[in-house]
Amino acid sequence: MKFKKVISTLSIATMLLAFSGCTKDLDLSINIKNGDKYVIHEVTNQDMTMTLGTQQMATNQTVDMNLLMDVKDVDKDKNVTIEYKYDSMKMSATSNGQSMTYDSTKADESNPLNEVYKGIIGKSFTVKMTNKGKLLEIKGVTDLINSILDKVNVPDAQKETLKSSLTRSFGDDAIKSMVQQSMDIYPDKAVKKDDTWNKKYDIKTVFPITVDNTFKLLSNDSSEVSLNQQSNITADTKGTPIDIMGIKSNINLTGTSTGTVKINKSNGLLQSGEVTENMSGEMQMLKSSLIPQDIKVPMKMTAKITYDIKKK
Repeated sequence: MKFKKVISTLSIATMLLAFSGCTKDLDLSINIKNGDKYVIHEVTNQDMTMTLGTQQMATNQTVDMNLLMDVKDVDKDKNVTIEYKYDSMKMSATSNGQSMTYDSTKADESNPLNEVYKGIIGKSFTVKMTNKGKLLEIKGVTDLINSILDKVNVPDAQKETLKSSLTRSFGDDAIKSMVQQSMDIYPDKAVKKDDTWNKKYDIKTVFPITVDNTFKLLSNDSSEVSLNQQSNITADTKGTPIDIMGIKSNINLTGTSTGTVKINKSNGLLQSGEVTENMSGEMQMLKSSLIPQDIKVPMKMTAKITYDIKKK
């Protein structure tokens, strides 16, 4: 009888310990060490439709990219300095029956994209951030873009257009946006299962986007933390037109994204994730020498983004 009581007591104690482990508040933060190296693999598949009068134009683009992460420093305040390097890139795009592809692992001098994108591979930039993913400093982006332009054999007038395009995709604002999306996800205080927190930031690439994220802690086991991500997205030029292939345009899109991301408990980094975005609205092309009057173009965009980070 005593033996049964001991077994029963141990079982209850084990259950209580397990329960307390699941409900214990968790301080999510970056916990990497100087000298650590990681590989980020991200794939973005985007579909877009635009309706111009009775004509509908459909475009699909897939970008498959590998970035290397090299931890250069972790200071006394736990701020981390990371060097990011473009390791490889594959891109394919189709639009109205026409297609183009690029693969950095296959040298093809006849590919018009090769001259631009080959200059990106092997180039790096450095980011300093807090252990909560707040960006403090970014270096090397201007040098990256200039090194690409130096190797591109196009007239100076076209270089300015190319520089503008590269800056939107690989400039300071674009890099900050990329880092924010992958790092600025941590709650300001300790959390437990079913807790939620909010992260809101602006993305500046081709056009300005505001993302309002709500994260919810779904599960917390010995090796990883699973989060649900729900986002409201707004793209609005707010009366300040942007240049799209020589045409001044206003953008007004709204949408949502949903997904699940997993954080590695050992290093605090995103381990894997999958997010789906849906946006709709319109682009207003403004009257110019190229078009006789303002034209409103309804748009729909869907994107699926998957990624994982693995230690080298």
